[in-house]
Amino acid sequence: MKPFRIFSFRDFPIRYKFLISSSLILILISSFIYFYYPAEHKKNSLILLNNKIQSMSDLVALVVSVGMSSSDFQAVQEALTWAKKDKDLAYIKVLDTSNEELASHNPDGYAIDRKKLVLRAEIVELDGILHKSVPLLYGNKAYGMLLMGFSLEDLNTNLVNNRKTTILVCASIFILGTILSLLFAEMVTRSLQKLKNAANEAAEGDFDTKIVIDSSDEVGQLGQTMKVMLEKINASMNEAIVMNKELEAARDLAQQASSTKSRFLSSVSHELRTPLNAIIGFSELGLEFDEEDDKEELFEDQISNLQQILSAGQHLLTLINEILDLAAVESGKTVLSIEPIGVEKLLEDVVSLTQPQAEKYGIKLINKIQLDKDLCILCDQTRLKQVLLNLISNAIKYNSQAGTVILSTETIDLITLRINVSDTGPGIPLEKQKYLFDPFSRLGSENSNTEGTGIGLTITKKLVELMGGAISFDSKIGVGTCFSVDFKISDEVKQKDPALVENQAAPLKQMEKREGKFHILYIEDNAMNTQLVQKVLKKNRPDIELLCADHARKGIELAVKNQPDLILMDIQLPEIDGIQAFKKLRTFNETRDIPVIALSANAMKHQVEEVMSLGFKLYMTKPINIHMLLNTIDQYEGASENLKGSI
Repeated sequence: MKPFRIFSFRDFPIRYKFLISSSLILILISSFIYFYYPAEHKKNSLILLNNKIQSMSDLVALVVSVGMSSSDFQAVQEALTWAKKDKDLAYIKVLDTSNEELASHNPDGYAIDRKKLVLRAEIVELDGILHKSVPLLYGNKAYGMLLMGFSLEDLNTNLVNNRKTTILVCASIFILGTILSLLFAEMVTRSLQKLKNAANEAAEGDFDTKIVIDSSDEVGQLGQTMKVMLEKINASMNEAIVMNKELEAARDLAQQASSTKSRFLSSVSHELRTPLNAIIGFSELGLEFDEEDDKEELFEDQISNLQQILSAGQHLLTLINEILDLAAVESGKTVLSIEPIGVEKLLEDVVSLTQPQAEKYGIKLINKIQLDKDLCILCDQTRLKQVLLNLISNAIKYNSQAGTVILSTETIDLITLRINVSDTGPGIPLEKQKYLFDPFSRLGSENSNTEGTGIGLTITKKLVELMGGAISFDSKIGVGTCFSVDFKISDEVKQKDPALVENQAAPLKQMEKREGKFHILYIEDNAMNTQLVQKVLKKNRPDIELLCADHARKGIELAVKNQPDLILMDIQLPEIDGIQAFKKLRTFNETRDIPVIALSANAMKHQVEEVMSLGFKLYMTKPINIHMLLNTIDQYEGASENLKGSI
């Protein structure tokens, strides 16, 4: 009787030994492919789809928000048309702030069950559809909600097909490998080793690995199949990289838009300050006279007109500064001075300022305000004045021919004062009233001859709410419109005089004749501004010699030749700007130590800081404050005389 013997692996025939070994390897490879690739493919497909949904919804929401903010519904429809091109799009809906549907695309008639669907910032899957909601925001204002749905049908079909393909590949690997292992042990073993190495590299994340199989048999075909698989995975990863770059480009575009807005505000500031320089300067000169002047030549209506020009010009300058701070208003960083303000005097000033405009348009301005002189409300005086001027100005401009504007007040519940501005204009259609406070929305008046930008009421509403007040309106077609602003009545009864010599021009002090000549060079390309400074110095400092240059090159030549005691420099000059001219002056020994004062309409904070950092002695913004200019010149003239005396 032969003893019982247990066979070990080494006792198996080599063909079975190779068969078992190769079979185990094939099982491992097939298992890896079966479990790893479909899962990874599904993961990557979902990531790509989510990224596409996220970026697409953000871009569509941005375009729709901009379109809704400017009432450009064609842009909204174009955004939806662009979105329709995506084959995975199941539906898209644009809702306003009242959840009313403004526009939609729902080719398959998908019904959204809002009881089941809980909209969140992330993407939500329901009924085989990925739902994405994006709030429509622009300029910190909400316009509604964008809803988008993307079908998972194609993705699921691809995943099922991919799973079948994976099973087929795994089965092919095992069957073909088993057969070939019996026939071509050495070749199959070597080829499978190459495939195993490639699979290991792919498992480690290296999808660029190269699969080189010399044979063209089944093992070679298997190698080609794995190569295609890895190429698809690598292509998917490259698509994700491209998508990220597109998102970065969109971010850069948004930053560029913000930069464009800053440049626009800077440009507006300069263009408005330049004419204001002449308006306020000539107004102050017109109000200035001495005792020896012929009083009979000064008519009362001329003085009144000059006072109106000066007051309106200085208030317009205040408005410009507030518009430049609009970004701060929207971000909640605007500093307000909320205090008890006497209403009666302020309203009288507003009526006085708007009376010339009413006469120009042939509108009757009626003041029906009857208030206790001690009545005060809590607000910011300058901002309230700005609000009322804008409301009355709009009531005048958008009124009917020979219409009427009535300014009145009423007390509500003894704690709130309501100021009403009523007109007899054509009224605002009901369908347009919801866009009244939208920026750049003029409700059809943009094609008329009436001047306006469409941002006045937007700024007005923001300012009223920042001061703790409320604004409302009531409009009827053919009757007119009434705007109302409400503010809390202050417990304090002491009235603050809003005048406090507001914008009052004191007479300029005449200087005695000096013994020497103090030379000033003024480099300015605007002839009106140059003429203003010439007249100011001729009238108030006749002993000062003023040299003028209308561009930087001429100014540099005059400075080197004459070596003035002081240089007044505009910043925005043709060809060579004031900054470049200043740097050029510092290169000459004759002009290196001459003090330079900047006179510019550029009033942005960063512009002033940039100029002062270069070595300018002072930065004065236009419109020029004549008193400050003369006092500054006196200081440098006195310093120059002391220096000459010491020598």
